Amino acid sequence: MSLDTFANHYRELIAQLQRLEARVLMLGLLPIGNYFPESAAYFELVNHRLQVIAKTSDADFFDWAAPLRANGFHEFLYRDTFHPNPVGAKKLADILLSDLGTRLKV
Repeated sequence: MSLDTFANHYRELIAQLQRLEARVLMLGLLPIGNYFPESAAYFELVNHRLQVIAKTSDADFFDWAAPLRANGFHEFLYRDTFHPNPVGAKKLADILLSDLGTRLKV
């Protein structure tokens, strides 16, 4: 699927959720290691597109790659350097919970 097709589907999903009066929080892609050459650059491109979609669709966007990188993310991933291991899943949950707590106080 092309990035444009993906983005269009994402916009439609957000629009349908907002018709239900839901607050939409979009999560960016996780960082990826060197196991998939050139994927990191593509993931950054996708995350940028998701940020633009969020901004133009009145949705929230959380790029949890930054806080994960700050904690040495490689130890939180399986050997494929993409999927979170059990420790990584817990770390992601903690990061997301912290961000949601901040957003809900506003």
